[in-house]
Amino acid sequence: MNFLLVQIKATYQLARTGREVDLWIFFIDGQNQVLPMIVARILGRPVLLLFAYSAVETLRLTNPVLALGASLFSSANCTLCDRIGVTSATLVEAWSLSRWRSKIRVAHEHFISLTEYPPGDCIETRERVVGFVGRLNPEKGAMEFLKAVAILHAHDPGLRFRIIGDGLLRGEMEAYIQHHRLEGCVQMLGWIPHTDVRGHLTRLRLLVVPSYTESGPMIAYEAMGGATPLLITKGGLVAGLIDDGVNGYLLDTPTPAAIAAEVERVLGDPALGAVAQAGRRLVEQNLSFERTCRRLEDVIWELLGGGGRIRLIAGQEELARSGDPEASNVA
Repeated sequence: MNFLLVQIKATYQLARTGREVDLWIFFIDGQNQVLPMIVARILGRPVLLLFAYSAVETLRLTNPVLALGASLFSSANCTLCDRIGVTSATLVEAWSLSRWRSKIRVAHEHFISLTEYPPGDCIETRERVVGFVGRLNPEKGAMEFLKAVAILHAHDPGLRFRIIGDGLLRGEMEAYIQHHRLEGCVQMLGWIPHTDVRGHLTRLRLLVVPSYTESGPMIAYEAMGGATPLLITKGGLVAGLIDDGVNGYLLDTPTPAAIAAEVERVLGDPALGAVAQAGRRLVEQNLSFERTCRRLEDVIWELLGGGGRIRLIAGQEELARSGDPEASNVA
């Protein structure tokens, strides 16, 4: 019911302001917003559909029936829109978007300012703590990480682990820790303010992101920005930029055994500190605010058919005013 109400409200706002807008950008859950998409097409305005995540792949792990419905909505919107933005070319196959390849452009909203993420202590002086930061949900590989912890603890009792986040699996994970007597090596902090997360990231020896599906994720950029080594599942923007063993580390599949084996490999790498510094440089070169804006601007002007200035509109509120009466309105 909430899903339908959101679509009706969005459709009303779109229809009410549609004549003032030259280009619509569908974001966050835009892949499922079929009714607003239809109205946008009726109004004759171009539409850019940005995939912040894959609803289909996320639901496939928890609710296959809903995943089927999400697949139908997503396919309809991909067919109706003019351009599709994904964070990495690797996601075209991973998210089953190949049939719309001619519409797809690599563009995303992610950026990071390294002034907000000063590098932490050098890797060699940090405590031997491996971290997981994110929603404790199936698609994030949270339980797989915890099961890998049990394997690693058996091999290396001195290794410590820190889990930050909350979600559907928290109770199950706490029970697993108690059942396997991992209280002495695992610290579960639950949800903490984002400003505090930064401090934890720069104290980790390694951050593991064992997600089954990702578009980014932001936590990976933040870790690399703070010169914390990253082990991440293949797929998504960050994994697409990583050269394994050079500026980060790639995980083929997020099974407990594979995660444990890769963590041991990474922690045993004598070049770990150099890899961490290379990861920070990677973020600086590829995820600046200016570079992110340029990528989006290229796609927007491709749809609008030329250069000029842009005025951003969100619902009834104008967010940025260009001062140019000929500026294109983008919502």
